[in-house]
Amino acid sequence: MYQLMLRLEATRDCAWERQYHRRIRGRLSQALQQAGIDGFRGSDRPPFVFSDFYPVADGQHPGMDLSSGDDVHLLVATSRQDVLEAIAGSLQTTPEVTAGSMVLEARAAKPIETGVGPVGTSGTLTTASGVVLGVADDRRQTDTEYVEYWTDNKHSVDDFEASLERHADHLLRKETGGATYNGALFDDYDLIKSYSTRLRVTPEQTVTLIASKWDLDYQVRDEQHREALNALLGLGIGRRRSFGFGMLQTRDGLSEVA
Repeated sequence: MYQLMLRLEATRDCAWERQYHRRIRGRLSQALQQAGIDGFRGSDRPPFVFSDFYPVADGQHPGMDLSSGDDVHLLVATSRQDVLEAIAGSLQTTPEVTAGSMVLEARAAKPIETGVGPVGTSGTLTTASGVVLGVADDRRQTDTEYVEYWTDNKHSVDDFEASLERHADHLLRKETGGATYNGALFDDYDLIKSYSTRLRVTPEQTVTLIASKWDLDYQVRDEQHREALNALLGLGIGRRRSFGFGMLQTRDGLSEVA
């Protein structure tokens, strides 16, 4: 699995764009098209996930207006090295990244080495960008027309756990062809918060999503378990992954690839 840390600099004073997901998805997809990677078009999602923007300087926080010269970070994950190289190469030749009112330029793109550790390691994966997941979400048709999304007001943590495990198993079988795991992926689910957010899917369509943020504790039981967890670091989890939701990050231990 591959992750790329982008440092983006504001080129002018601008307000924080809360609905930047579609613009970032579009910019990253453009990089793949320029490199001739377009097999994801149609029903398949683009082969990447990305984090929220997060400020670099002390005293800044998401939602604050940016001044010209302020930096933000964006972390991109993928299961494919060619995708990582295409995004880094595109941003090197054409560094501008626009997200609504935010006009940024890529100043650095650093590959990041990350993983859950060897067998026996205990750790935590965090869903900092929020997970969008239905209660019985395994990507199959349901008996109802509308998906019932998980919320802490209506459903238990057990409901979320069962749904995430089903969805992860389906995702791993589809995307990796073998990195599945016959057992619970995580040992504990710690809900940080749940919230609703507006997502502009197309210029004409905006939807309201229910998302939640979690700390997911694990202990790597065997090699198969390790492979499955590491695969999810590149794939993400849940719905709307290519719009910035469901990205998994290690709590500690990120290091730059030499």
